[in-house]
Amino acid sequence: MFPHHANRKPEVPTLLFPCFILAIILSVFFVVTGGSAEAASTHVDVMVFNGDVGPASLRFLTHAIDTAEHDGSQALVIEIDTPGGDIESMKSMTQAELASTVPVIAYVSPAGGRAGSAGAFVTLAAHIAAMAPTTRIGASSPVSGSGGNLDTTLQAKIENDLVAAMSGIQMHYGRNVPLATAMVTGAKSYDDTTAKQQHIVDYGGDDAPSLSALLNIVNGRAVVLGSGQTVYLQTAGAATQTINQTAMDVFYGFLLDPNVIFLLFIVAMIGIYLEVSHPGAILPGVAGAIALLLFLFAIGSLTPNWAGLGLMVLAFVLLVLDVRLPTHGVLTVGAVISLIVGTLLFFNSGGPYGGPQVNPLVSILWER
Repeated sequence: MFPHHANRKPEVPTLLFPCFILAIILSVFFVVTGGSAEAASTHVDVMVFNGDVGPASLRFLTHAIDTAEHDGSQALVIEIDTPGGDIESMKSMTQAELASTVPVIAYVSPAGGRAGSAGAFVTLAAHIAAMAPTTRIGASSPVSGSGGNLDTTLQAKIENDLVAAMSGIQMHYGRNVPLATAMVTGAKSYDDTTAKQQHIVDYGGDDAPSLSALLNIVNGRAVVLGSGQTVYLQTAGAATQTINQTAMDVFYGFLLDPNVIFLLFIVAMIGIYLEVSHPGAILPGVAGAIALLLFLFAIGSLTPNWAGLGLMVLAFVLLVLDVRLPTHGVLTVGAVISLIVGTLLFFNSGGPYGGPQVNPLVSILWER
């Protein structure tokens, strides 16, 4: 015979948690199985890349290349407008383009757009590089994550590596090497007309006033893929099919926002503290555990400064001690300083082409 309490209704948190997990599983299944339908007619796939170069854009690009390779597309067009981003993601993006089994066309657009910093590498790594009128490319000198100068020795090492990478790309496609490498060594930047005239890119200015014009002008052009295979573009009059980010791509990009990562850390610490101080509460512990796992997943895709994480954890410890000890707020002041400094350091790895930083107001407002 079952005990009397077995007839009680389950608590709401106990019911919500399995439902939450089930919703995530169904969402992932929908995203994975809900891919783009294969187009029967001649078409060109297009992805719009107008954010920072980072893990999220790397995921989007590899998804777009994979889609174009399997849906019969004549080519993948990457419409680029980016200020740049982190170097590791940039390297992976250029490798994906060079290894693509479908021709990749990089098109810096719209008018007034740019392929700055790491974005210049992503543009030039494409089989065909083009620029819309009044766009620009370059300013690719490495800087620290906060925008400052690197140590002299580190600067030289990174510049030499980037120059070698840029030289290899440009020589592979038969484009101008000296002016392209000057974007790294001298932070040079070029408008579309100059880039075309100096053969830094393949098309620019009046050559490519619109995407349709670009597709007409590249029609019949021979493209040598990374495998060595030569294909001839059949893009004149081809329909365009936009590849959009999946729900998981959007969530992934949201999760990698430094402000979101910081808030996940705070939720994790608070949830774990409440669960330890009030055993059996369940909901704080579950929320804290989920936040902690998401936090670890997010930082696993970044290159954080681990000293900053240490300061963030120290801030949490100081706050807990301040609650339990009669320190008259001294530890709270130390916790505020530790959290703000740690947060700023955590998202500054010191490497070139740093991505977005956490907003200091987020940490300050949380302390209040």
